Amino acid sequence: MPWCWQRSIAYSKLLMFKHVVWAA
Repeated sequence: MPWCWQRSIAYSKLLMFKHVVWAA
């Protein structure tokens, strides 16, 4: 898996985590 792919996945996970924290 390309590093750019892993980076985008990690970034989307971070955004999802932020959204969950803000929604809580």
